Amino acid sequence: MDSLRPGALMELARSHAGQKLIRYGLVSAVGVVITQLTLTVLYKFFGVDAAVSNIAAVSVSSVPCYLLSKRWVWGRDGRSHLLKEVAPFWGFAFAGLVLSTVFVHWVKQHSDSLVWINGSSLAGFGVLWVIRFLVLDRLIWGAHHHTPVDEEIEDELAAESRLGGDDESGAVAPSAMSPNRTSIT
Repeated sequence: MDSLRPGALMELARSHAGQKLIRYGLVSAVGVVITQLTLTVLYKFFGVDAAVSNIAAVSVSSVPCYLLSKRWVWGRDGRSHLLKEVAPFWGFAFAGLVLSTVFVHWVKQHSDSLVWINGSSLAGFGVLWVIRFLVLDRLIWGAHHHTPVDEEIEDELAAESRLGGDDESGAVAPSAMSPNRTSIT
């Protein structure tokens, strides 16, 4: 319980891991806002079926969430690798979509309340939130994750830079090739 005291929480918030968690939470909040607004507009104002509205809402929100997660939360830039980055991220989005759609469909059978429908969509994603963070941090974009695919991308970037480089040696600054940026901007 000592870790829940205000000083310990502030220390965590100032740490690199804490900053990453805060950014992840903010990206999730952006995703929730986009998802809930889309779900509400489609269901309430256009009369689209609740489950179909949920599918559309998740599809719309997944794109900015992927880009913000990769670039802002984990500081990764450059090309996305389909199998190593995009597929796992979208796999979680799809799992959340399935779970939240099941929840929305079940709730719709018992209530027409927009609050319950939106809440059930949130609950479906809430179940996966922590698991997704751990997978993204430990296996996909974390600071210590560097795969042969990263090396291939770095080699391609280095070759491109040498072909169009400004300096005579064609060398690429190490920070330009780094698979991880550690700044918290």
